Amino acid sequence: MSGSRYQHLLIPIREVVAKTGGLGLSEFELLEALAEMGVPEFQERDYQDVMALFRVHFVLFHCLYLLRHQLVERGRMDLEITCMRIRMIPRKGSKTTALSQLDNLQLYYLDLKNLDHADESEVEAMLGGFWRQMKSRDKRVDALKILDLTEGVSEREIKEQYRRLAMRAHPDRGGSHDEIQRINEAYKILQEC
Repeated sequence: MSGSRYQHLLIPIREVVAKTGGLGLSEFELLEALAEMGVPEFQERDYQDVMALFRVHFVLFHCLYLLRHQLVERGRMDLEITCMRIRMIPRKGSKTTALSQLDNLQLYYLDLKNLDHADESEVEAMLGGFWRQMKSRDKRVDALKILDLTEGVSEREIKEQYRRLAMRAHPDRGGSHDEIQRINEAYKILQEC
């Protein structure tokens, strides 16, 4: 895992993440902190240029996965890596278990060919897929709220709650047409997402 042309970035990234304790910070907050530290690779970010933004994001996540590997190799810490939270956490399980669990996302960011050979149309397609997924996730969260449920609920629990609410809201039982439509739409969304 050593030998990356971005190895020098691991020290400032580790410093910033370590300062947060176990709270962590978002990708944006980490980028801002690194820019304030004067780390050149993260100082100028043109949020209007898709390729420039992709490069900054890719380099950061490449370094985060390198840092994760380094932390696991050297001690009892691991690194939780998502766009919304990056934080050091106590390692669960053995070093071998932690490092053998490479996921597709980690493999993607560790391969610098994905950065070097990315073109604008590919990046635009990835962003489009990301935003479609986020929109679908938002719809799911809203649908769960309508059915008075929370994430993690089973298919069976969704169906049971839908039936309870639909019976209560049905116009033949004193409910309203608008309410039953809302419940039906929410259930349909949850079946699709």
